[in-house]
Amino acid sequence: MNQFSRTFACPVNAVCTVAVTCALWAGSTVWIQAQEALGPPAPPDVRLEPTMPGSATPFERLPVYFPPELPPLGVIPQRHYGADNLPPERGVEIGTSAAEAVAGDFVAEFLYPALALRVSESGGYHPVPKGIEQYRVIRDNLVRDLRTVLEQVRAWPDPDREARLRLFAEDQQPALASLEALAEKERAGWSHGGQAWGAPRTGRVHIDDPAAFSPADLSLLVRDVAYFQDGLELWQRELLLEVARDVAADGVPSAIPANPGWLAFTPEPSRILLPKELPEALANEIAGYESLKADVKRGLYDTLVQTDRSLLAVLRARKLRTYLESRADALRELAVRADRLRRELGRRPEVKQQVLPTVSPLSPVMAEQLQAIVADSRTLRRATADAVDAVRRRETRLLITYQVTSSKLEFEVTPRATPQTQVLPVSMTRVVQVENELAEKAREHRRAREVIEVRYQALRNALLGTMNGEPDRVDDVLQNATAVALQRERCEAQQLYYDATLEPGLSPSQRRLLLGAAMVALDLDLPPGVVQSTRK
Repeated sequence: MNQFSRTFACPVNAVCTVAVTCALWAGSTVWIQAQEALGPPAPPDVRLEPTMPGSATPFERLPVYFPPELPPLGVIPQRHYGADNLPPERGVEIGTSAAEAVAGDFVAEFLYPALALRVSESGGYHPVPKGIEQYRVIRDNLVRDLRTVLEQVRAWPDPDREARLRLFAEDQQPALASLEALAEKERAGWSHGGQAWGAPRTGRVHIDDPAAFSPADLSLLVRDVAYFQDGLELWQRELLLEVARDVAADGVPSAIPANPGWLAFTPEPSRILLPKELPEALANEIAGYESLKADVKRGLYDTLVQTDRSLLAVLRARKLRTYLESRADALRELAVRADRLRRELGRRPEVKQQVLPTVSPLSPVMAEQLQAIVADSRTLRRATADAVDAVRRRETRLLITYQVTSSKLEFEVTPRATPQTQVLPVSMTRVVQVENELAEKAREHRRAREVIEVRYQALRNALLGTMNGEPDRVDDVLQNATAVALQRERCEAQQLYYDATLEPGLSPSQRRLLLGAAMVALDLDLPPGVVQSTRK
């Protein structure tokens, strides 16, 4: 039996009950406290549901790990270090640290949900499968070769640079086609419909029943198709991701979307922040591109709704492909318009500035000191998070939730429940031992943080001496300088993002390759698993 579709019997005479209370802390972190006590039989596990309404056969609801939302080009995301859990109404915890440690390097791939689930189910001990590891090696070599050529031609005149890149795109295309075929083989091999958020065995929720589900739920179903539907090409999956984003925002893709301040561009799901003031001709070009693309997306969504109850997945894939083939002229026109927009937007200083590092308001010496402080702070937080994650993977019978803030490590240690909600046999002595171990790591983190804080205060005092003792003004300058330092840390990722979307002369496969590298380099928070839905 497939390890991802196991069935369990509900407990009948459990002697332990776990009272779980959840509270929100620091935005997205959910703190779960569990207390073991003698009492009546344990209630059914919230993950155990009838396979279909009216059926008595239980099944385990799996967590589905979707990648994070890619921010627009130029936006610097705030990185959170910790092990998040599901929202309290889900009733169970599904951390992300194991998935992040092993699967995070594949966050831009359509095989990511299946790989993240495999890693999560094994507690982080499962190695990357051989075929996926082979894919990573080939992918990284191709990224390296492409970045080498990009840097060689960076200062060339625009026509010469584009011509050279087009020649290199032709040279790389056979290898890229082979790489994408390998990625699809691995995705198909590790993914199946039973892992999807709206899996058939869950008494499947349906896209064609929008009144019963929120836009967020419908968006998850569209993402399901993008990640789990067999028989689609990569660009078709990418377009579905953009449809999913539209559905989450507006319920359905709009024919003429309101301008949100950014352009949904290609390769999907990239976005570009638009300057507030645009020449009329460029604004009209953008509006025409958005309108045509939205019309294609709306038709794709309508086709998806019409085929949602197809008994065979292959029939749905065939109808989706048939629709997209019928819009071949529109898709070719979109590609032509996208190339024109690349040349126009790439010339805009406001767009280029999103990639170029901003000049720090501090002197060069002070700016370098602050840059080192920011880098050391990030390194410390990551090292502390890695140390706690190692304990979490070792202590498989304990539930350890934590977050590393800018000043301290906060954590909670409780016994972990089985899928039948019975508490595993673990002594409170072991809980206390692990708490003491993590408390020592918290003290180590605090001591290292105090050293960094001394350096920061010394810099602040030096700046105060040059600004006639105006504390408020000094703090404003330091805040702006810190934002610049954070931007400089992500310059490499932003350059990859810029090249993927706006550098003329690249092939779609090369753009896809660079955008994936940018997504990994952005070091985005991985969302926690979303437990599979059932009919409401």
